[in-house]
Amino acid sequence: MRRLSLLFYLIPLMLLAGCEGVVIDLGDKPETQVKPARKPKSAPKINIDIHVLAFTAKWCPACKRDKPQIEEMRRRNVKVTVIDADEQPQLLKEYRVKSLPTYIVYQDDVEIKRTGDIILVVTILAKILKILIPIILPLLL
Repeated sequence: MRRLSLLFYLIPLMLLAGCEGVVIDLGDKPETQVKPARKPKSAPKINIDIHVLAFTAKWCPACKRDKPQIEEMRRRNVKVTVIDADEQPQLLKEYRVKSLPTYIVYQDDVEIKRTGDIILVVTILAKILKILIPIILPLLL
């Protein structure tokens, strides 16, 4: 059921992520002189500060299951701070965490989402950072 709902959300995202248009300015030039727009040599850098707080525990089965996705986010240069609930219980109170795992996504130091579902976190990051396919594919397998 989880995979089916994931596909429901991902198909429109994949279609949106893959859409690129070529703009041709016809202006006053004859058709023979019109050239398609050049693609940039490198993708522009996105300067967005994204940070994910991951509240986990060593004994938590869902936390263990989500470790590969957390590592993949780190490989994609997303700042992820993993906080062990048993080692730092004061942070659970400070951030009002009531269940494990809990993921809090910050964009430019503002909390934008709090959830226990790693797939939702990855989907949010994909929308913001345009890194959909490499992170989502391991979830589907």
